Amino acid sequence: MAGEPNERATLERVGLYMARGPLAGQRLSVQGDGLGGLELKRPFSDGTPHGLFEPENFIAPLAALVPRPRGHVLERIR
Repeated sequence: MAGEPNERATLERVGLYMARGPLAGQRLSVQGDGLGGLELKRPFSDGTPHGLFEPENFIAPLAALVPRPRGHVLERIR
């Protein structure tokens, strides 16, 4: 376990880490034509600083990472 029950500071730090979102809201934007923009942490090798996406193409890979309700997150290794 990450910490003992009496180590409140450690447990709080782990809880905050687990509750954070997968993307920083400051890096997301919506363009006037409906495209979603994502500012990259580091530009691509060609210098591109951000990506533009159709909303469905942006959400689909993220939605695939959400586990089913009451489902196991980790599978057993056989």
